[in-house]
Amino acid sequence: MNKTLLLNDLDLNQFFYAIQDISYVIVRRSNPEKWPGYFQGEDIDIFCYDKAAVGRNLLGIANIYVNQGFDIESTDHDNGMQTHIDFFKGGQLQFRFDLYGRLPRFKKVCIKEHLFLSVIENAHPLEYQWQEENYPLYIPSSADDLLLRYIEYVEYFEQRPDKIKHLDYIMSSISDIPGRLGFIEKLHQYTDLPKCIAYIPEEEEKAKHYAQSLRYHFKMIVNELIRRIKP
Repeated sequence: MNKTLLLNDLDLNQFFYAIQDISYVIVRRSNPEKWPGYFQGEDIDIFCYDKAAVGRNLLGIANIYVNQGFDIESTDHDNGMQTHIDFFKGGQLQFRFDLYGRLPRFKKVCIKEHLFLSVIENAHPLEYQWQEENYPLYIPSSADDLLLRYIEYVEYFEQRPDKIKHLDYIMSSISDIPGRLGFIEKLHQYTDLPKCIAYIPEEEEKAKHYAQSLRYHFKMIVNELIRRIKP
């Protein structure tokens, strides 16, 4: 993603206005403060019950942009449970809608499938406008946002140390008692921490070191969360 080039060639408000009557939730927006602007190569992850309907509506709007020099590609992944709708211009990826019909597959985090339903059902609407008409843009509840950030942090930290930003955000966002309890409740309701830390890479020596480090890491996180929750 080119974070130096902020674009608005695509009217994102128009796309989400078109799917306002379909159940969905945006689980990741890189730069909500820039909305509806976006950086070149940026993507938006969307959980939705009817992925086909969301895709049809988005592609219906996408056709408008073909006459503006955009090339549109739609590709299915994970046995059709994930769809990329990509917008290219001049051979470069400008933007991607990443649609999920179920939870992404994680290797290090054990998650109950109905978390997917909970995130959609508890989505929080933000009010935006397209052509002077209001519409709701659905984002995760505070507790779900923290949980999804935590899951992404645990899953990808080894490959992407920059994901520590998610843990920093969580720690700075649960200063109030309801926020702490909501996050902890969902953490234990929808994830299985003992199995999460049982993940072992292929190399035996690396696996031993990794397991020890991860157990220590989780212990520190849990101790910190317990310390903050106590009166």
